[in-house]
Amino acid sequence: MRNPFSNQERKTMANHALREVSLVKLTQWNGNVRKTAVETGIDELAASIAAHGLINPLTICSAPKGKFVVVAGQRRLLALKKLAKDGTIPKTHPVACTMRDDDTDPAELSLAENVVRVAMHPADQFTAWSGLIQNGATVDEVAARFGVAASTVRKRMVLARVSPRIFALYRDGEIELEALQAFTVSDDHERQEAVLDGMAEWQRNDPRAIRQALTEGEVASSDRRARFVGIEAYEAAGGMVRRDLFDAKGGGFLQDVALLDRMTMEKLESVAAEVKAEGWSWTEARLSFDWIERQAFEEAEAEFAPEGDSDEDDDSALSWSHEAKAVAGAVVCLSYSGEAVIERGLIRPGEIEPEADEGNGTTGDDEEADTVSGPAALPASLVEDLTAQRTAALRIELARSPETALALVVHTMAADVFYNQPKGILKAWITKRSLRTAMKDHDAAPAVMALNEERDRIGDLLPGDRADLWDWCMTARQTQLLDVLAVATAHGLDAVESKNDQNRFGTAEGATLSDTLKLDMTQWYRPTAAGYFGRIGKAAIMADLEAMRNAPPAPSWAKMKKGELAALAEREAEAHGWMPPLLR
Repeated sequence: MRNPFSNQERKTMANHALREVSLVKLTQWNGNVRKTAVETGIDELAASIAAHGLINPLTICSAPKGKFVVVAGQRRLLALKKLAKDGTIPKTHPVACTMRDDDTDPAELSLAENVVRVAMHPADQFTAWSGLIQNGATVDEVAARFGVAASTVRKRMVLARVSPRIFALYRDGEIELEALQAFTVSDDHERQEAVLDGMAEWQRNDPRAIRQALTEGEVASSDRRARFVGIEAYEAAGGMVRRDLFDAKGGGFLQDVALLDRMTMEKLESVAAEVKAEGWSWTEARLSFDWIERQAFEEAEAEFAPEGDSDEDDDSALSWSHEAKAVAGAVVCLSYSGEAVIERGLIRPGEIEPEADEGNGTTGDDEEADTVSGPAALPASLVEDLTAQRTAALRIELARSPETALALVVHTMAADVFYNQPKGILKAWITKRSLRTAMKDHDAAPAVMALNEERDRIGDLLPGDRADLWDWCMTARQTQLLDVLAVATAHGLDAVESKNDQNRFGTAEGATLSDTLKLDMTQWYRPTAAGYFGRIGKAAIMADLEAMRNAPPAPSWAKMKKGELAALAEREAEAHGWMPPLLR
């Protein structure tokens, strides 16, 4: 039978035939077109070759002294060299190669291999690994074969088990990987799809909103009750935790809220029993004890203990008489940070006759005595600090609310164009105010740190070169544009009041925006002795203490030094969740 190929074609085919070449004779080619991230993922590639062999041969050309240069497949060569260095294969290991000594330009071969290839979609990898495990492979085996951590494989498996409908949206690019990860907190496909259908389109790529909807009625591991009881103790008692594999802090959601509340109360009651052993008439454990509840009690009189006996943990630094303990008691409650707080010296209504108010006494030190006559005006520097704290909190909350950011931008532009009122809370296009000089401990402020993290996360979406920004904006999805808009707009918010700039428009619109965003400053600020109480007078501190406890001032307060009183006010504010009126 006549051979259908010409002599030249037969020569070319023979020249391209596979052959085995000793690894020690193979060298890298300096002309390879791939220059960036050449060694990225070499460990994984080496593990795959060790498990599956070299699936695709290397393309080589002859070189002097019996060597061969690899013109296509340099990463495979690096992986093979690593296996030889580790002792997994010998240095003379035979490697399948295709010889190309024809007239084709080696650079063209290298370019063809890298350009024509299309990377596998991550969804295909998730599905493929899931198939391997379903066919009997273990997680550790798959991890070893592909050179990744076992935890990485577990995460991929969880992603592959998301509702097929939602998984298809990810494959088609309609939802992002972080959103797909958020859906994994529930294994219920119907529940996942119900949450998806109940969300506005822009929310479908908001991981926080997805997790919140899927875990409604459950308690986050960061909750104060969970921190107080401890996750291990909760689980040991039979409590179930819905783990979130994609939480960087290893958190999750506690599902048995009744059990958690019972364990919290039992632990608080144990603390209350220890306090009662101090000789108090009664003790009571409560999950919370705010100032409204506090107003039902009167306060026994106590003397401040001498220096050296002080315990900053609670009011045990006060010295209580046997007579006071005989009629008074203590409430043990849970602070916002998840610690037991003890309120000693409380008298239940009707147990004793209230004594006449004898005034506030004297300070007993070199400070001028203060008279409590209502809240004093705050120093201008403190007003600037507090309003900067509020502005920082507004910025991060707005950055997390793209639809509100869009409304604010439209409002600002409409006020300028249609109402001739360019002034307002948003200064993004005029002059952005830096909060660094206005805010005490700027870099450590929770709201500032959270906004920086959000800026970094959203910034990863954008091109590295500003010259490419317009093209990106024209091709980006609407949800991506809204995310960028929210963070960019947030950086322009200005509701700061300073001595030289009362910022009337910004303050008024800041109040409105706070209502819209349901701003809760307790999530972002704590009034401390150093940051707040130490910067106001003793009279103002005592007025704040009265407001916290909703009770007349204790005679012992006036005898305290300002530093001691500020420390007491900080503890009371933490226990009651009290905030300065300017931030409420």
